[in-house]
Amino acid sequence: MTNKHIELVKRWLADNNSVSLEELEAARDATHADADAAAAKVSAARAAVRAVTSARDADLAAAGARAAAFWIKKYEELTNLKIKESHISLPPTMAAALNTAGSTAREIKC
Repeated sequence: MTNKHIELVKRWLADNNSVSLEELEAARDATHADADAAAAKVSAARAAVRAVTSARDADLAAAGARAAAFWIKKYEELTNLKIKESHISLPPTMAAALNTAGSTAREIKC
């Protein structure tokens, strides 16, 4: 793919009289417009990357918040269980095993 503006300048460099001043000025103006359009495309692409990154970060933050909520709930469930059931009765076989070891305990405090 050739760039018509570069081809025009190459012709002018080969023969100054082959291209008019008006053609060179028009090529200059068009080249600036093309460059501005290319810069706008780059800016749009960068904005799209930022949007995707922000969306990914938001998804990660939401997943982290869900995980935190899950583990906080588990923690509260476990600590409430221990508070409500501060004494756990031993099964008879465990109590018997402790009795043979010289202890008469039937409960363990948590």
